[in-house]
Amino acid sequence: MFDKLDKELKKLPKNFVVGIVASSDKYKEANLHILDFLVNKQGATGSYITTNMPYTSLVETIKEKNINPEKLHFIDCITEKAGGELPKAKNCVFVSSPSHLTELSAALHNYISSGPGENRFLHLDSLSTLCIHNKMKDILRFTHYLSSKGRVFGLRGIVISLRGKTDKLLIDKLNQICDKVVQVG
Repeated sequence: MFDKLDKELKKLPKNFVVGIVASSDKYKEANLHILDFLVNKQGATGSYITTNMPYTSLVETIKEKNINPEKLHFIDCITEKAGGELPKAKNCVFVSSPSHLTELSAALHNYISSGPGENRFLHLDSLSTLCIHNKMKDILRFTHYLSSKGRVFGLRGIVISLRGKTDKLLIDKLNQICDKVVQVG
C-alpha cells in the first residue's frame, strides 16, 4: 500500500526534507509507516512533534506497531492544552499549546543541539493542526525554520499534512522547502 512512499523516501538524499500530504483515511497509517521506515528499517532516532495525540496515547499506538518509543524524543503540544495531566517522561517535552510556536521552536532547538545529526530526524504531525491554532504567516515562518534548522544540523525532516485541510499557499511553500512532496491515499 505504501510502496510508492517507500520508493520516494529511498530516492531522497541522506538529509532530506519531505512533505507528506495524506488523505484522511490514510493519515494515521502513513504516519506510522514513516516511523517504521525511519526507526525500524533505517535505524534512525528522532524527535516526533505531536500536535494531535497526547504523548501517552501516541506511545501506546507506536508500541502496537512494534516501534520502540525509546528511539524517539517527543515534543507534545496537545496534552497541556487539552488539560491533561503531564506524565513524567524522560524522552518527552511538553509545550503548552500548538499555538506557542516560539516555545515549540525552543524545544526543537534543545533537541537538535543535544547531539550529532547522524541518522536523526524531525517528524512534524501535523501541519494541518498548526493551521487551526496559528496564522498562516506564522506557520510558513515556522516551517521554514524547521526545515532550515534540520538541514544545518544534518537531520532528515518529515512534515505531514492532511489533504484538503491545508491551504494551497502552505502546500506551495512545502514544495519550495522540501526535497519532495508525496501524496498518499
